[in-house]
Amino acid sequence: MRRTLTTPLGAIAVALAAAPSLGAIAGFTEDFNAGLGGWGGGATLDLIATGGVGGAGDGYLLISNSNPAQLATRNTSAPYTGDLIADGVTGMSFWLRDLGGEDTLRLHVAVGNPGNFWTSVVEFSPGADAWTFYQVDFTDSASWVRQQGSGTFEDALRATNRMQFRNNPLAGDPSSPDGIADFALDRITLVPSPGTLAMLLVFGPLAKRRSRRA
Repeated sequence: MRRTLTTPLGAIAVALAAAPSLGAIAGFTEDFNAGLGGWGGGATLDLIATGGVGGAGDGYLLISNSNPAQLATRNTSAPYTGDLIADGVTGMSFWLRDLGGEDTLRLHVAVGNPGNFWTSVVEFSPGADAWTFYQVDFTDSASWVRQQGSGTFEDALRATNRMQFRNNPLAGDPSSPDGIADFALDRITLVPSPGTLAMLLVFGPLAKRRSRRA
């Protein structure tokens, strides 16, 4: 049985899933129970049907390398791309776990475009014992460092055509070390601004009802 989030963001995600998107969707949640969700590239990706954050029957995404290579995955499709500021996306939350034995992981989130690409200063080192919740803040430019290109962090957010998770010992280093490792990823949520959240709580159910009548 598919598990549904009971939080307000989870309710918003259910409502928004019924409508097509041309850009970033504040409040959107990817739980990996219905495919890869547009994630790909950089490593071997496997959709695992059980053992996610919700336990038995809850899927998650496994990112791994069986041979020395860069450990990363990216998404270049909606709802992760567009003008994140105009679309009311203020951050991203997600759950991580190290499943293939204790790896020395130093994961970062990256956002922007090839001409202006930024990496989170904070690194994430999940353990193997349990899923761990993390969040990055798009409103705090001091928490990000440019990885390549030129321009401000705000410029990057306004013209985002990719988001990425990458194992990188040094934030902002354009190259990632090759290695054999893995990490599990689940319940990615594009965190909405308070104003956007209020609007989604009002209009999300309406969008869902309209899609049912269509």
